[in-house]
Amino acid sequence: MRLFIVLVLLILISGCANEEDYTKKEISTKENKYGSIGSKIVLNGISYTVEKVESYKEIGENSVSKKASGVFYLIYFKIENKGEHEYVFSPIINLIDSNDHKYSPDLKASFYLSNLIGWDKIVPSGGSHSGVIVFDVPENEDFEIEIYDYWDNVERVYISIPKSYVYFKEISEGVLKSRENNTLLKASIN
Repeated sequence: MRLFIVLVLLILISGCANEEDYTKKEISTKENKYGSIGSKIVLNGISYTVEKVESYKEIGENSVSKKASGVFYLIYFKIENKGEHEYVFSPIINLIDSNDHKYSPDLKASFYLSNLIGWDKIVPSGGSHSGVIVFDVPENEDFEIEIYDYWDNVERVYISIPKSYVYFKEISEGVLKSRENNTLLKASIN
């Protein structure tokens, strides 16, 4: 009887160890994807593309503007759902500088821009979704975008943004038009 119990325990212990090793191997085989402005990078059935990047000291439209503490990076972003199921657009997106500092999107940008990408939007299979993501970052840095889904933060997409590929102007067209019409209000959103 003791031999039977010992044998059962050994089988259970060895079964658990194999299952744990399998999980570790599965996670470690996933790879990050890398690209540059204009390239389509597919991860888990979703194609990510940074179409262009603009940088401004001040942005706005419709009579409201905001000055950056550094510069605003406006990332023109497009996703395409290449998978079989609908996708809810809600990834984690950061800009990372050359010193590995991470910057999150400016969540207050909707107060002074209207062409932002819609978060939590359902994208059907075969569908696409696009818009602008705004970051307030230090000047004179090279960046890369880091993208991953909150539910699968193992695989990530990295898109390099060298400053030589960034279109820079002091103020956006919306701010310029509002100043010409003398209808500009400064956003005091902290």
